[in-house]
Amino acid sequence: MAGNEHAFEQAKLNTAALFADSLKLHAQIAEGLDKTLISLSGGALVLSMTFVTTLSPGKSLLPVLFLSWLCFGISIVCVIIAMRKAQNSTVRDAETLAKFIRELDEKQKGGYLLDEATPEIARNVAITWLNNTAIGAFLFGILFLGLFVGFNLWESKPIPRCIVLTKSAGLLAKI
Repeated sequence: MAGNEHAFEQAKLNTAALFADSLKLHAQIAEGLDKTLISLSGGALVLSMTFVTTLSPGKSLLPVLFLSWLCFGISIVCVIIAMRKAQNSTVRDAETLAKFIRELDEKQKGGYLLDEATPEIARNVAITWLNNTAIGAFLFGILFLGLFVGFNLWESKPIPRCIVLTKSAGLLAKI
């Protein structure tokens, strides 16, 4: 019987180690996604604001451009708020685990038998919602920016090509 209990304990320890590795990987992926969303949203905002006259000389459908900017802004704000909520959630989880360990120590000192002990840590629904909103807002921002640029390029008149005679070499150059 003791061998069987040892096997169960070892399986629990192995599972806990795999769980910890999975959490670390999840955190790395989430961090990468957050950085990507902020970088791409910020870059799209800055580039589209900088080159708005180049991309759309006629400035047709400006509300669509403004809507894309709003979406990129929403994406950035959602990521920042989600990161702050995740930070606060991590602190609360650490406090919960520290309290759980103190309770285990007290029970052990009191001579209590331990049947099953598993702390409860849940997924933060608000963080998930904010992250999903950030991704959705970013995708809609790309869609609206693409519509704006595509429509304005479609509507713009082609630049006429002309022939220029340069004085120094007397050569003809096509521009």
